[in-house]
Amino acid sequence: MRRLPSDNEKDTESFCNRRAYLKSVGSTIAAAATMSRSGKAGSKSYKTITVSPSENRLIEISDQETFENVLIDITAKNAGVLFKTNGSGWTIRNVGIKGQHNGANFIMTPGVKSPNGHGLIENVYLGDGMQPRKSGGGIWVNANLPHRGTINVRHIHMANMVNNGLYASGPGTQGAVGITHVEDSYFRSNNISNIRMNAKGDRTAYVKNTVVEVDETTPPCGENCSQPGTVNNRGVWSWYGTTKVINSNIEGSLVGTNGGEIITKNTETGENSKTNPPEGVPMSAEEAAREKTNNPEKI
Repeated sequence: MRRLPSDNEKDTESFCNRRAYLKSVGSTIAAAATMSRSGKAGSKSYKTITVSPSENRLIEISDQETFENVLIDITAKNAGVLFKTNGSGWTIRNVGIKGQHNGANFIMTPGVKSPNGHGLIENVYLGDGMQPRKSGGGIWVNANLPHRGTINVRHIHMANMVNNGLYASGPGTQGAVGITHVEDSYFRSNNISNIRMNAKGDRTAYVKNTVVEVDETTPPCGENCSQPGTVNNRGVWSWYGTTKVINSNIEGSLVGTNGGEIITKNTETGENSKTNPPEGVPMSAEEAAREKTNNPEKI
């Protein structure tokens, strides 16, 4: 089994440790009957999945399936969750993760195998972070598939992850040209890199209308880390080609590796950055889960 990705210069990828997960009855979207309903009057109701102490809940989203308006409660001790996708045309929308993740793995490992396929992750709150010195991170785009299509990430709140916030560079290591686009999102103090992109191939990956904020809350790396205890807040990290950063505010460095480069347009960096979250980014798990999308994107 390959080790989890780390912060070194080799874009080493991993298989998820399935033994760390309990794929039990009620753990997938098909068992949604175990969820309770919540939500305020006048807003779209949402369902709640409560994860038990030391449980790692597996949620799978299949081809053409939409998983939406759900709050995942991982406030119990050492609780965690893993989202996996299959096929194409899937959507993860209006989802809030409440509580600090146990850090045993990445929270989401999406991918689209078909070069012409799409996936959408929209209005998701991952802002309660992860236990420090663990091996997990936020979103790891599946390099073992490998991802060959397009994933759009929009209105995401990602904070305090140990092993990258959005880790999308891996498919390029496998020679795959699957890309990920980021729009209208907010990343705060994710270690190794806040946004890590694969830019291999003819299509150009981009980051638009997005804010990266860096402060003293970054959790130190530990397991599968070349220098345990260190912190490196790269803002955007581009691998294998060009990533465009447009109309954004980025604290943390802009870095290119293995032929990667970053082109900016109407973007402020460093101390000049304005770090207010973009409009539409959820600021709590509850806000994300109850959000009603008036015009959901058809993919």
